[in-house]
Amino acid sequence: MTYDKMRNGYKVCMAAFLFLLLVALVSVGIRFATLNYIYPNCNWRDYRSPDWTVYLSAARHLIQGENIYQLLGHYQFYNPPWMLLLYLPFLLIPYPINLALFTSIGLVAYLYLYTRYNSNLLSAVFYLISAPIFVGLFMGQLDWAVLLGLLLPPQYGLFLILAKPQVGCVVALLWLIDAYKERRVIQTFLPVTVGFALSFLVFGLWPLNWFSLTRVEPLWTWPYILVLGIPLLIYSIKHQSVQSALCAGPALSPHTLLHSWSGSLLWIAHPAVMAVVSFGTWAIRIYGSLHLTP
Repeated sequence: MTYDKMRNGYKVCMAAFLFLLLVALVSVGIRFATLNYIYPNCNWRDYRSPDWTVYLSAARHLIQGENIYQLLGHYQFYNPPWMLLLYLPFLLIPYPINLALFTSIGLVAYLYLYTRYNSNLLSAVFYLISAPIFVGLFMGQLDWAVLLGLLLPPQYGLFLILAKPQVGCVVALLWLIDAYKERRVIQTFLPVTVGFALSFLVFGLWPLNWFSLTRVEPLWTWPYILVLGIPLLIYSIKHQSVQSALCAGPALSPHTLLHSWSGSLLWIAHPAVMAVVSFGTWAIRIYGSLHLTP
């Protein structure tokens, strides 16, 4: 009996490994096949994903004991330092294999997140091929890790949710209101408060760098999108709705790129609606690439 369990476990592990390997290979092919649609005028042979480069560079400087928020160059690191733990293992793997593996893990995480709330597999497919998912994974972004915070108890999930305020700020507000009602604000928010305080002692007041984002990369949707964001914020608080909160956060931020809307699509269950939204996000992405980027 024990042997059968071990054999079944081995089969499951091998199947999972082969699946990840297949996704990784497909990811590499898709990345280069669609590169010109995501980054026009780009030579794929010389291309390095800018966000992926930033995260790996920051991780490398972290283990060297340097200040990761004072790196030279156009691209800067803006997330909490503990998020670099995701990237440390990939320093040992050459590019682009490390990005392909990271993309594969993110793809599986998005699939797991979506199926936690919806059981329709066709909708899941349309979700995974939407522009917020694809572009975010292509760039090496960590939105999928931020959204995994939804599955954790708030005192732990806040470490992930607050890693990108434009994604999780309203969710954190709902957790604060809920904790206040149950008189457990200290228990819920003390761990993440200590975490941020320690990061300030080590690296300085690095969140102040967030304010430079709107000057470096102004968004054409701001401030008009507040027409959507403010009603969603009010609705989220009134109904304690995490679904609405994940839509309100990106709509309230002056710096929300397309991949930060990935959490907003988690609640679309109907395949036809998800298909329309998925292809609509690609239309927005392509239009932005052709007409709005310098």
